[in-house]
Amino acid sequence: MTHSVVIVTRNRAQEVKDLLHCLAVQTTCADEILVVDASDTDETSGFCSNDKPAGTPLRYLRADADICTQRNIGIESSCGDIITFLDDDARIGPDYCATMLRYFENDASISGVGGSMTDVPLPGLVERVFRCLFFIQTNRGRNRFRLSGFPDFGFAFPHDREVDFLASTAASFRKSAIGALRFDTGAFSGRALGLQTGRAFAEDVWFSFQVGRSGRLIVGASLAFFHTPSPASRDGVHVTQTLYYHAMRTVSARMAHGIIQQLARRWALIGCGLLAMIQTVVKRDLGYLTGYLASSRLPASSRTA
Repeated sequence: MTHSVVIVTRNRAQEVKDLLHCLAVQTTCADEILVVDASDTDETSGFCSNDKPAGTPLRYLRADADICTQRNIGIESSCGDIITFLDDDARIGPDYCATMLRYFENDASISGVGGSMTDVPLPGLVERVFRCLFFIQTNRGRNRFRLSGFPDFGFAFPHDREVDFLASTAASFRKSAIGALRFDTGAFSGRALGLQTGRAFAEDVWFSFQVGRSGRLIVGASLAFFHTPSPASRDGVHVTQTLYYHAMRTVSARMAHGIIQQLARRWALIGCGLLAMIQTVVKRDLGYLTGYLASSRLPASSRTA
């Protein structure tokens, strides 16, 4: 069973270096590592060409700054039976790849395996109660969709769990299960929405959910990884919130089918507006509210394929 790792990056040369060193000391090394780079400088390409860890089976690819397109390039360029997506600012232990591959080797019904993140910052108690009340994301979920159609991520899992979707921070898929599926560059890409950003939200939710139609998706409790978000190539609050709320509108529009779910979705969107107002006051940044309002003017895509 061959294994390809895809790292999508932009202007994060040091983060790529650190992650490549993690991959170089794996007990079972990947057959190939693809770095799909949209950086504005040559620092990352220079490192990949001249200073990569010895023996690293690295392939460097250039791309425009669009995370969905970059991931699709990774899929189309990879040769492995298993494709692992790792965020450039994620870190894995030396047994991660070997443990992940065993899930696929031992169970042919599994189409995707995700890691369990141990260092996620969680909202305070009051905010979590608010999020639960309005059927929006709590970050204490179990990678399932809520009644409103909002995806609710969990991060630290005490045992293996079958889920509805995976986070691309650390997620692996059978290439045969991916088939012709690709990350949606129309509904989730920031550039497609007219925003000057290469980021997206919930593109991994929808992609992995579709892959899961051909098999089971599992989060492995023993697949621990760490993710400290890099400050490099981060958008401002307005753009981030616009992307986030648009993604929640789009995913929930696709998942809320019956009248009860549709009512729960409307309730959740009201809750998002209230939360944006509260965050604007508490964090003293108007971007939370303007981002929410901007997302409401973008049409939520209900296209499901």
